[in-house]
Amino acid sequence: MAARAGTRSSALRSPAQIPARALGEADAPGALRTTRIPLLDPSPAVPGGFAPKAFVGEIVPFSVIAFREGHDMIGVHLRLTSPSGEESLHRLSPLDDGTDTWTTDIALDEQGAWLFRFEVAA
Repeated sequence: MAARAGTRSSALRSPAQIPARALGEADAPGALRTTRIPLLDPSPAVPGGFAPKAFVGEIVPFSVIAFREGHDMIGVHLRLTSPSGEESLHRLSPLDDGTDTWTTDIALDEQGAWLFRFEVAA
């Protein structure tokens, strides 16, 4: 007689709970953690955590270091949110210098605080 999946006897199951990992230093707010596809050294950036500034019509270079273990192809996008709340998505191009740096130049056409976020398209 063939056994069906998921019909194991409860006597074979352990009553022990899976222990939860205690919070460590890596879980502290602001701690450096790398993911499978890290996004490192985003630019533009200003020391001290201040927002970068530009004037209307200025061409701003955006860059980030992004890589993935192995030989899988990835892509990197920049999501810009204008001061009026309009979002736009821009594809970054890899530099051919072997540094895993991705870059794009964008002319900002509205005055105010722009928000930007890099995203990986794997």
